[in-house]
Amino acid sequence: MGTRFKHPSIALSGLLLVVLAAGCGRIEALATVGARPATVTSAPGCQTPGSAARGWHYRAQLDLGERPPSSSQSSSVSAVRRSIRNSHVEADFSFGDGLVFLLGLLLCVFPILGIKALSKLSKKELKGAIAFGAPALLLGVATPVVGYLSGSVISLDNPTSAPVQISVDGTRVDVPAGSFTEVRATGPTVEIRTETAGQVVEQVALDMDDHVGQTLLRVFLGDGRYVYTVCGLNRFSEGHYGYE
Repeated sequence: MGTRFKHPSIALSGLLLVVLAAGCGRIEALATVGARPATVTSAPGCQTPGSAARGWHYRAQLDLGERPPSSSQSSSVSAVRRSIRNSHVEADFSFGDGLVFLLGLLLCVFPILGIKALSKLSKKELKGAIAFGAPALLLGVATPVVGYLSGSVISLDNPTSAPVQISVDGTRVDVPAGSFTEVRATGPTVEIRTETAGQVVEQVALDMDDHVGQTLLRVFLGDGRYVYTVCGLNRFSEGHYGYE
């Protein structure tokens, strides 16, 4: 006889936490790497044409620059290839990172309260239904707001030989030469301004989402990560590490 869960709400919330932790971006079957639309409004410091891809989006089991594990239960692990390899600079813990943790808690608590409320309502226990339903409703409203504000990760890639200062929707990040780091942005369109030594390199508007459905997917389940590469100098493609 199989094991039965006496509390399906606990199992459901646990499943949601696992999905949030992994995100759609970590599912091997959904692995992909591709350019994202980006409008170059000015690029006085670039030698590359305006058509060079500045924005990229990927879903892979390994994040950009992440080392592969020594062993894996799978025969292969998806990763991101770069035409120019550079070093990773760890980003500071941000407000958005804290909101991601809060989102995980909300996704755990919300279904428990909701199922409890429905259970009380089915038993015609009105007071109990209200006691659980009211906070469930509040958390149901708060969850998409927190999910949206937590944003998505954008890797800021600087393959040039000079340090740059990149402003993402007003948040300024210093990126040393030949390196990349991360920042969180909400989207669906992100305004990026890159400078070096006080001079503007380029200004770009990066489209993170094509439609509302993609925005909702990114907000609730995570749709991988994004990359901005200065002047479109770097190119990215899907790769795999094989295991025997």
